[in-house]
Amino acid sequence: MMPVILHLVVVVVCIGGAAFYSGMETGVISIRRLRLRHRLQQGDRAAKRLAFFLEDPGRLLGTTLVGTNLCIVIASVVSARLSTYLIGPGGQVLSGLLVSVCLLVFGEYVPKAWFRAFPYYRSARFAEALYYSWVVFSPVGAAVTWIAGLFVKEHESGQRDLCSLANRDELKILTVEAEQNGVLTAEERAMIHQTVELADKTAGDIQKPLSQAVVVESGCSIDAFVDVARSNSFSRYPVQQPGTPEFAGIVDLFDVLTRNSTGSGTITPFIRPAVMIPHDVPAEDVMPRLRIARQSMGLVTDEKGEVTGLVTTSDILNQIVV
Repeated sequence: MMPVILHLVVVVVCIGGAAFYSGMETGVISIRRLRLRHRLQQGDRAAKRLAFFLEDPGRLLGTTLVGTNLCIVIASVVSARLSTYLIGPGGQVLSGLLVSVCLLVFGEYVPKAWFRAFPYYRSARFAEALYYSWVVFSPVGAAVTWIAGLFVKEHESGQRDLCSLANRDELKILTVEAEQNGVLTAEERAMIHQTVELADKTAGDIQKPLSQAVVVESGCSIDAFVDVARSNSFSRYPVQQPGTPEFAGIVDLFDVLTRNSTGSGTITPFIRPAVMIPHDVPAEDVMPRLRIARQSMGLVTDEKGEVTGLVTTSDILNQIVV
């Protein structure tokens, strides 16, 4: 019979091994991809090891599952032998309870919480150990992954680039950390957040409702139009067909003043075609549409094609600079 101390050492080591594999599984999965990409660009060896597992999650799961279960089985068997030797046949029940509690607390909960708190830095410390575990367990891990693949088919249209895994939430978290470290100011961080959040908005969200806009009629005289411009301090105005919900386009005050020296006539010759923007178009796509049309104002339409409001480049910039 192995010495009692040696039995205890084996049990403790196995619980530590289970903690290692459980914690690394949670830690690697929790790593922010932007931070990992940054470390990869710096040539960090640990980052390369961690990316190796994230590129193929089957490697990570196969290694951690085999390692965790191996440690649990050894710890259970050795503790059962030790309890039987010390107490008798009834000691197996007691050892089972004690080992289960220890594994649950120290082999699962504590390491998962510890690795999740600082996933990259703590996982990077043990990346080499995890890699060599994969080398040792790869035959068994590959078999487990293959068997699992028979029941669970991956929905994947090709290998995803690690860089594409970064998402907006991660970017926002990184900017907060950059502000705390003095890399960004509060204003710069707010602008980045506003830019990121712009992707969640549509043209309908940022438009100025038609009821709040200043609209001129297509038959409006130049003198009357200049008076309207003086009263409202805008340079561009949507032009509506008299008595209808239809819009003829947009008129620019500078076009009227520079191309008409007499002040007589109507604004009709100066009306430009308007850029019609469906209300569900992403807000981040509005600016490119206006640039292509060389316009700074567009008319927002609903499902029926009726104009519900207008949007300008200033409205988009105001979503970023607040």
